[in-house]
Amino acid sequence: MTRRPLGLVYNPAAGDGRWRPSLDSVRRALEAAGAEVEMFATRAPGDGVEQTRLAASRHDLVAVHGGDGSINEAFNGIVASGRSPRVLLLPGGTMNVLCRDLGVPLDSVEAAELLKSGIPRRLCLGLCVRASDGTKRYFSLMAGAGLDAVIVHGMQQFSAAKRVLGPFAFFLSGVWRGLPYRFPEIEIVVEEGEAPGTYRGREVVVGKSKGYGGWFTVTDRADSGQPMFEVAIAKKKGMLRHLAAMPLAFFGQLKRSRNYLFTMCTRLRITSAGQVPVQMDGDATGMLPIE
Repeated sequence: MTRRPLGLVYNPAAGDGRWRPSLDSVRRALEAAGAEVEMFATRAPGDGVEQTRLAASRHDLVAVHGGDGSINEAFNGIVASGRSPRVLLLPGGTMNVLCRDLGVPLDSVEAAELLKSGIPRRLCLGLCVRASDGTKRYFSLMAGAGLDAVIVHGMQQFSAAKRVLGPFAFFLSGVWRGLPYRFPEIEIVVEEGEAPGTYRGREVVVGKSKGYGGWFTVTDRADSGQPMFEVAIAKKKGMLRHLAAMPLAFFGQLKRSRNYLFTMCTRLRITSAGQVPVQMDGDATGMLPIE
């Protein structure tokens, strides 16, 4: 049997550490599916970009084993490589939002079998440019500014708890960082879309995918295969308003909340008078303003 060369980029620290198949099992599954595997281990946060760039420069097929943060770094590494390898997603994180959205099996050994049976899909990535220095970063799920980003930034203090509690560790960060958050006003200028104009709110989620937090749906009209964003804007501040919206998001009914405004667009700018953090695909990525 002729084997297909494949670069496997993996994050040794991904996931909650309880129910994941071993990396050896994943590698054996890829080999059973016909791959000749070259390993690319990430060594620190951010290293996934470089490791995937290297893998993409050597292989026409790249597998990524890790969570949504690892996948985000991998996509940025592929763009940086200037090449267009096919990408096989192998879920190994806590929530695996993109894999859920695409229907990839959440067992990474089962997902490895897609090497033989999977049908390729083209994804349209979002591009975020930081206004302060022009830094570019691509994302496949969402870019958020406001409370959700505050909680994500706070998760840097709860990495150990995340390994034990999984997604429930976000509640700890929500209490620690969310309760004192003052909700500075955010200005959103939609330049291209169904309703161009200037909007103001206290939190914004720029959705590139239907998925948000595994069980939650914020932007249900977003489509990872289409070049459009769905933008959700929380109009009023207050932790209680956001907590009241969580059950609606859990059942995919956030549009029933009077506190949220939704619009479809392809280009927008987000600024604020106060200090507002930003997250992309569940990773802390600086502060506003962004485009």
